[in-house]
Amino acid sequence: EYIDDLLPWFVLCLYFASIMEPVLAEQILSSIPPIVQILFAVTIGLPIYLGALGSTLVGIVLLHKGIDVGAVLAFLITASISGISWFKAMIQMHSKYFIATLLTALHSSAVIVGYLCHVIWGTEYRINLHQWSIEPSGVEVITVLLFACILILSLIRLGPRGFLSRLIFGIPSSVLNEHEPCQHGNHESGTH
Repeated sequence: EYIDDLLPWFVLCLYFASIMEPVLAEQILSSIPPIVQILFAVTIGLPIYLGALGSTLVGIVLLHKGIDVGAVLAFLITASISGISWFKAMIQMHSKYFIATLLTALHSSAVIVGYLCHVIWGTEYRINLHQWSIEPSGVEVITVLLFACILILSLIRLGPRGFLSRLIFGIPSSVLNEHEPCQHGNHESGTH
């Protein structure tokens, strides 16, 4: 069931990453100062939730397009643990002061870690996605085939509605054909 929860987010992030790759211009992104990239990445990452697996896909494309490695790491930290629904749940359980402190700590730690990574690795850390796509190794081909099999099995198990419901919060159980058991106990007589 854990895989069933992760796969829809992975597919959604794979879709976003595939759109981002041809649209983002490497020259423009690499010309932005690294500290501005880090601050922007943290600000973008805080309100969205992509999960660790999904945010890694987006991060790889950002790194490929010239974003500083520190900014990518800062994005991974914030996008994989926070999001609007997470903030809504936290507000219901904790005081506004606690939430403000938590946000400040999360934002600050992501910026500090991102800047430290920039200092350690600099701006020369790049990956070449095009080279990977032109010459895939046997391990990469087997991995993609295994992932496709797992994805197909998850789709068969959950169905399209169940698969998409993992992305959309608040879908009524009647839409998903998941009914909770009745509480009155009259099932033997056939009446509800």
